[in-house]
Amino acid sequence: MLGKNLQALDQTWVLETIKFLYPLPMALRSISNLPIQIILGFCRMDFIPTFPNRDQAMFPARPLKLLDCAFQPEGVAAELMIVEGDSASSSVGAARDERFQAVLPLQGKPLNAWKASRTRVAANPFYQAIIDAIGAGWDESFAIERVRYERIVLIFDPDADGIHCSMLVLMFFYRWMRPLLDSGRIYLIHPPMFELTAPGLSEIVCAANEEAADSQAKRLKDAGFPNVTRKRFRGLGSMGHAILSTYCVRPETRLAVRMKVSDATAAIAAFSPKHIP
Repeated sequence: MLGKNLQALDQTWVLETIKFLYPLPMALRSISNLPIQIILGFCRMDFIPTFPNRDQAMFPARPLKLLDCAFQPEGVAAELMIVEGDSASSSVGAARDERFQAVLPLQGKPLNAWKASRTRVAANPFYQAIIDAIGAGWDESFAIERVRYERIVLIFDPDADGIHCSMLVLMFFYRWMRPLLDSGRIYLIHPPMFELTAPGLSEIVCAANEEAADSQAKRLKDAGFPNVTRKRFRGLGSMGHAILSTYCVRPETRLAVRMKVSDATAAIAAFSPKHIP
């Protein structure tokens, strides 16, 4: 009976209320959003609200650990940031702009989807989460017009394991969602490996590798900071909010490299030399 009564609600009112709530800060929205979630939970899903620039419904099934973007501002491209593990997801989630940036954590080292069978890829929870989050199918059923995000952004730890994971994910996209690569919608972030500090130094100084760290240390010493300390990051979660936001999350300041087909084939040559396309 309750469900039938709720179905009779003015759908325009529901839509406008949700559109009002979702630009609000998370702390406020989490309180005021609860009645809307309850309403939509009881209603049949014949009516599912959609929003400008988002061609997918707002409340279909999604991976449980997906931190989706709440409401995409006009003229801003939504993006899915893929990270490794819950710790990285928590840190990136705290640094993101939740209006247009979604975060999906993946667990463990990915399967080599370039040489794996379709059956193995379909059974792999790592890749199934990516497929579900993007929402456009995969392999022959992939339809790029249904992709929920304008950009897919890979953010992995700045070490050998992180590089390996990012290349394996890139190989997955090359084989099973190739149009995303062809259209230039996949990006790779290069997180810093080191932070350099010194007494009296107010600026944030980071370096991508040991050679860059040596160069930055010399620059600081020449600038009058002789006691330079070098800290190596253990992962995204160890960077701190300011560094993670500046170097990995904010589109205006991070170093994001658009991936090409040639990057994927280079990864295949490095990690699957017996299966070079």
